[in-house]
Amino acid sequence: MRVVIAPASAQDREAYARAAQALERRERGLLLTRVRAADPTGVRVEWLDPPAIGTATAFPGPDRLSECLAGEEPCRFQEESATEPAPDVVLVEPVVPRPRLLIVGGGTSARRWLSRRVGWGLTSA
Repeated sequence: MRVVIAPASAQDREAYARAAQALERRERGLLLTRVRAADPTGVRVEWLDPPAIGTATAFPGPDRLSECLAGEEPCRFQEESATEPAPDVVLVEPVVPRPRLLIVGGGTSARRWLSRRVGWGLTSA
């Protein structure tokens, strides 16, 4: 197991804020954590919304990033380099809003029980 400790996470506050705002708007995207293992070491976090994924030029590239978002599972990519002794790593976390459950009719307690059971948000009419 590897643990990433970002010594200067305050510098990435904007990326975290953009991810939180996307969730509030029920939008999807990717939170990327780039870990530079070679000297100088460092950690950088960035937010990519779907339009930005298609134009991403940095490793791991738009195809792999799109696959990660479509699969809705975290991905880890390792960039090998002939000139660097330690490979850089990119951790990709898809940010996907929880599905919404829409129930028309039914009892209040049944709706609440069902939404809690499946872990979804609840909208009832």
